[in-house]
Amino acid sequence: MIVKIIGLIIAFVGFLMLKYFPDISDYQKKGFTLSGILIGIILILVGVGLMLFG
Repeated sequence: MIVKIIGLIIAFVGFLMLKYFPDISDYQKKGFTLSGILIGIILILVGVGLMLFG
């Protein structure tokens, strides 16, 4: 049960990274924006995996 809650939290953090991190691309390099999007997608996938299989 605790693993599913941790998965939910990780997926939520990944969603927040996808939603808010690209908005600050005005004062950061394009590589940082792309890496933030990639990390957000990875966090969502890990969180969903924990929720389903944990």
